[in-house]
Amino acid sequence: MERNDCVELTPCPFCGADAYAYEIPAHKHFIVDMPDYSGGGFVECTKCTAAVSGTDLKNAIENWNRRV
Repeated sequence: MERNDCVELTPCPFCGADAYAYEIPAHKHFIVDMPDYSGGGFVECTKCTAAVSGTDLKNAIENWNRRV
């Protein structure tokens, strides 16, 4: 998991706290019988844990910042 604290994120729309963005890269599951993961981006509130996801980090940040 790669965390990015250098991006500009709007405050949480629910509690007003700061958020952080991170990306989980694409990977295969070898130990358990699960489908391969194509990767994705996430933004999460540091206080109330509200979160959004996206197809990649940029998309997740856009989704977060677009919320009212």
